[in-house]
Amino acid sequence: MRERARRLEDPSLVIIDTRSVRVAAEVPKTTTGLDTNKKTPGRKRGFAVDVLGLVIGVVVLALA
Repeated sequence: MRERARRLEDPSLVIIDTRSVRVAAEVPKTTTGLDTNKKTPGRKRGFAVDVLGLVIGVVVLALA
């Protein structure tokens, strides 16, 4: 995809976005946490994408 868009093989810029995600009621409490700023129980997910919107990496964590 990057070659078709006439881009270098390795991206020169990466955009990172994280957000808190609520989980369903039946998900065990041991695998979730609480975002204290938003008071949201659930998990935090993070995406790293290049300027074309292609996913470079994904991380999902229990909130602390």
